[in-house]
Amino acid sequence: LLQRVSAAGDPLAPELEKVISRYSKLLRRFNKIVTISDSYQFQLQDLNMRLELMVRTDILTGLANRLEMLNQLEIEQKRSERHNKNFSLILGDLDHFKQINDTYGHLAGDRVLRQIAGQLRDNLRSEDVCARWGGEEFMILLPETTLEQAVVVAEKLAAAVREKEISWDQQTIRLTMSFGVDNLVPRNIKKKNIQRVDNAIYAAKHAGRNRVAV
Repeated sequence: LLQRVSAAGDPLAPELEKVISRYSKLLRRFNKIVTISDSYQFQLQDLNMRLELMVRTDILTGLANRLEMLNQLEIEQKRSERHNKNFSLILGDLDHFKQINDTYGHLAGDRVLRQIAGQLRDNLRSEDVCARWGGEEFMILLPETTLEQAVVVAEKLAAAVREKEISWDQQTIRLTMSFGVDNLVPRNIKKKNIQRVDNAIYAAKHAGRNRVAV
């Protein structure tokens, strides 16, 4: 446009040239602002994802936390009702964990929890959900798993914990874990399911610990 106006000898050509120059500067500035805005939006999305992960994760062990496990239980219960599939729950509790803290200190207790969490996670399927339920308790959700299969998994986890050696201050810490197991059928009440598996672990503790109770 400027070339045509200039070639025609239009007296407005210099003014048009100034307008075009200013337009180009504003356009460059606008593109820069858009680029910065896109960068901020990407950073904001990244922060949102990190915050969401933190809300769902137990900071000490890196496992799912209690809130996330309750959410996964609700999802799995709805899925089981839709497809008429059973699933199982395992609740594990470290035996005499208070003695670890009293003998070696709370930092040693934290290491024990982290390493036991890793041991549990390494002995489960990718589709299973393992969460720190609270304190030294761990909840495990096993989708599409029968009671018999869940007991096998619990026995495997109990053996893995027994075999685990945790180094602390030139000493070796070894401990055991008690497990309660329950198979959950569709249309059962979630709170009742959790109470049942809690009762099972209480039975394991009452029977002498270091064992699996159904």
